[in-house]
Amino acid sequence: MRTTTAALALAGVLFAPEALAIDDPYMWGVGPRVGTIVVPGKYPITFPTKVENYNFIDQGKGSGCATGEFFDDRGNDLCDNEKRDVDPDTGEPLYHTLEQVRTDVNFGGDFVFYLNKQYRVGALGYVGMGKRYLDIAVMPKVDKILLEDQIDVYAGGGIGFGFQRFSGVAGAEKLKVPYFPVRANVGALTRTPNAAFQLGVYAQSSVPGNQSYVSRSGEVYESVGTPLALFSYLSAGIEFTTYFGDFEPPKKKKGGKKKGGKK
Repeated sequence: MRTTTAALALAGVLFAPEALAIDDPYMWGVGPRVGTIVVPGKYPITFPTKVENYNFIDQGKGSGCATGEFFDDRGNDLCDNEKRDVDPDTGEPLYHTLEQVRTDVNFGGDFVFYLNKQYRVGALGYVGMGKRYLDIAVMPKVDKILLEDQIDVYAGGGIGFGFQRFSGVAGAEKLKVPYFPVRANVGALTRTPNAAFQLGVYAQSSVPGNQSYVSRSGEVYESVGTPLALFSYLSAGIEFTTYFGDFEPPKKKKGGKKKGGKK
């Protein structure tokens, strides 16, 4: 409810009548974009607590470490949480093999329509990929032109929806994260009459929806995270877009002189 209210409030500000007043058809463009996450170095910052602790069912306290010490493939102590689930056959503590993404690339398309010399609206869609990682998102956006010259400078943002999937090393293991991206961005654009080239940076919070985890053996656990975990899926990145379209502003109409002398 709070997310919906915030989204409506932002839309009210961005699409206020004075902001969307169109004097004349101005400029527009569409083209490919490519980007990557720069911060954090490993994405997401953390997986949901239930997944990190592998605590999906109640098996009692400390049952997995009664026979000795156990570590996962990365050397993490599996006896640090007394509620960690255990293998029903061996009694050993269970753990996930999901990996945070170190290197990714996302590519897609971007459309932009200038309402006037001060505001533009548009939409972008992209597919992001990394090691055992997939990200798909679509996002309407609005920007304010801060400077219009040989190089235009803009700032704005958008709200959309997307889906991320993190796969484990083996088996069917995966974490599915439907989310709502909330993005702020700034950048610069240089244009010719029929094309434009844009470089921007962005900060984004991917507000998670109903996250689900599939174990290596195929068990499905729903609602393993909380929508309030905004910090977990924070990111900042860089993107480059090439637009093709009409980027020549309409010429100002010359005012005619009144006949019959001075006003």
